[in-house]
Amino acid sequence: MSMLTPMGRGQGRRERPRRRRSRSSPGDPARRRALALLVAIVVGGAIAVLLIIQAADRKHAPAASASTCPKSSGAPLTPKQIQVRVLNATSRAGLASTVAAELRRRGYTVVGVGNDPATIAQPAAVRYGSRGAKAVKPMVAVVPGAVSRRDGRTTAEIDLVLGNRFTALAPAKPAAACASPTRPAG
Repeated sequence: MSMLTPMGRGQGRRERPRRRRSRSSPGDPARRRALALLVAIVVGGAIAVLLIIQAADRKHAPAASASTCPKSSGAPLTPKQIQVRVLNATSRAGLASTVAAELRRRGYTVVGVGNDPATIAQPAAVRYGSRGAKAVKPMVAVVPGAVSRRDGRTTAEIDLVLGNRFTALAPAKPAAACASPTRPAG
């Protein structure tokens, strides 16, 4: 032991000078590349998720009615353009009023509600004249099992006569105005 060495220090071993670890600076090219790669991965993942969501939305979105209607039928009528009188041919009180309220909610122009003395074997009958012929298909599509009957009226108004087999209106569909064929009265 020498006089210059404190007790217990340096006996038999050499001290190494402490080195500081150098951290890479923010301007280090390797760090910038790693950060750019991380940002690219996050942005690419976000874009992929958005594209998947948009594709799923398009898959489940209803088709536009113009694309499902045949070209020969002309422009289909909108519910607002259809003038319908709802008539009850059953013994169920208030049926015509309930159905008329639902048709109004769907946008149809309900011009009247009442009772009809006829007996209807089907769920409903749509009665119309020559000026109301374009409104028949959309109205028949509203009531599953409905039939159409042409009469001598000269107005564009049509009658929706509810029969004893009527249970409910068909679910509202944007393409219903031209997708269902008219069935002749039987």
